[in-house]
Amino acid sequence: MTMNGSTDRTLTKALMERPEDIAELFSSASNPARVKMLAMLTCGEQGLTDLMRAAGLSKNAAVNHLTKLMGMGMVKRVSRGRYALTEDGRGLILTGTRLYMDSNQRGEMERERLRQLYIRGREEGLEMERKTVASKGSYMCCWISFNGAVGGALRALGVECDLVDVSGRTGYAFLLNVPKGRMCPSAPTALEDSVYREMVKGACELGAEGRLWTEPGGYMGNEDPSETDKERARRLFERVRQEIDTLGRPVVLWGLPIPEFGIVNGYEGTRYVASTYRSMDTPEKEELVEAEAIQAPGCLMTVSFAPGHDKEGRWLARAVEMASGTVEVCQGYLAGPKAAQEWSECLLKADDGEYIGNSYTAACWSEGRSNAGVFLRRMARKQRGRVNRELLEAAGAYAKGAQVMEEYVGLFPFNFQGRIGDQARERGSALLMELKGYEEDAVLHMKEALLHWPREG
Repeated sequence: MTMNGSTDRTLTKALMERPEDIAELFSSASNPARVKMLAMLTCGEQGLTDLMRAAGLSKNAAVNHLTKLMGMGMVKRVSRGRYALTEDGRGLILTGTRLYMDSNQRGEMERERLRQLYIRGREEGLEMERKTVASKGSYMCCWISFNGAVGGALRALGVECDLVDVSGRTGYAFLLNVPKGRMCPSAPTALEDSVYREMVKGACELGAEGRLWTEPGGYMGNEDPSETDKERARRLFERVRQEIDTLGRPVVLWGLPIPEFGIVNGYEGTRYVASTYRSMDTPEKEELVEAEAIQAPGCLMTVSFAPGHDKEGRWLARAVEMASGTVEVCQGYLAGPKAAQEWSECLLKADDGEYIGNSYTAACWSEGRSNAGVFLRRMARKQRGRVNRELLEAAGAYAKGAQVMEEYVGLFPFNFQGRIGDQARERGSALLMELKGYEEDAVLHMKEALLHWPREG
């Protein structure tokens, strides 16, 4: 490509006078995830879900990247949840790609990278190796992915359970956890190891033996991880692979994008063969996730189950601990009835950028209230007298809380972006304070039931 002298001088003048703006324009395509999204958009208009899948991004991250690209005039929103390239965006990505392809040095680097990958695959024997368990786990349809993944893994062992059983026994149904002073979609999973260990114990009461493994420090495969972090991801893969090889049972894994919990049913080369929320419509569908592409904020975590026997356990004590907020949540978060008040106060000052955190948290805790009420009614049938009555009262309080949250979700249906209008804000804040009262009532009745629980012997 050649330019005349006048054009050269004009470009040079622009580069010298506006270097920050031009650098920012170039930076809009400097992230690999954004390049993947731009590549998808060169094929035509795309939906947000397709872009997330192509780039391996979380809900928040995808929206943030698209906002950056729209702000630089590279991408435009054509309708709700659908995006397309602008002419400027198409020009930049195609021109940059041609320059890359024309570079002999880049070509040599790519050939060497492929050669090294081939050598590594031959040495490790992973280039074509594939194995899946005989009885695969299928993710159970739900918002709280821990329950969906654990339930699917238990069913693969032959444990008869549904989502209500799992969320009630783990105690997740009774949890209400929100961040202090803000709203973000991490609230449902912002829990310390001790809480997850207790929830695994609860799941085992349904008829299994379980083991939780964690390693401090998160890993985000979509954020340019270091070689040290990549090595941690590869060690995690080897750990899961070994369990698949030796035990032949599904493994629950934290960090299968977006990030969520999912079920690993096997491996193919260096990829997990998984069942996640994306498999809900077609349970037989396999999702292949590269070992280095997982997104696991906070820590690395796996849960494994083996056949066992069902037991009464301490489900009610666990429910009281979860509901009252005495469990260990992450720093900067608040649990229990007081979390509803914190949420209410945050809503009054929230901006539209917090819509996804508000709507996702609402969907999860709405599901929890509903499951808690149904679970307590089931357990009340096994009891008599005072315990039966107190459990039914607690179930009634959760049922009322579920109705409140149903209206709240109607005000703020789940979406990656949305507007928090003044009228919805005021009504939503009042609903959350109403929820706080029902949460307190439920805790009181469950504590009474626990106090009058029949003693053995």
